[in-house]
Amino acid sequence: MKREVVRPHILSRLLFGGVSASFVAIAAVMIGDAIAQRDYISACIGLSIAMGTLVMGWRFLRSGVVLVGSELIIRAIGRQVSIQAADIDGVACESWSSTAGFTVYGPVLQLQKRTELESNKMVVIEILSSYNENTARSRTARLRHHILVSKMLSMQQTFV
Repeated sequence: MKREVVRPHILSRLLFGGVSASFVAIAAVMIGDAIAQRDYISACIGLSIAMGTLVMGWRFLRSGVVLVGSELIIRAIGRQVSIQAADIDGVACESWSSTAGFTVYGPVLQLQKRTELESNKMVVIEILSSYNENTARSRTARLRHHILVSKMLSMQQTFV
């Protein structure tokens, strides 16, 4: 099965990687200083800061939307959500938030209703959002294309 990946802009990933590397460097100096002074509690705190920064940095670098087969996996920094492509009614680029006077645009998934009493669910993919509407629209178009191809392939497999 082919695996399609839609990721956030490379500049934000490089910026976060630089910040993570500086935190790890500061924590390494803190650990070395604490061990030299035989302050093992501070060394443990520095080690936990370094490990947490490495884990969050790794999760951020892996963030994005991955489409494997008929499954859409949304990888954010803190969590991972899996949605079946058959459950998606549509993908739209909408303004979903306003931060400090700037509008945030991003892809929004409309999920199918399971019952008559249930309303349509909307899932905002925050990791692909942008302040630039054109950037958000191009990411949404790529995501919509991959989802449609995935649905078509799954339909072909059911008829074969």
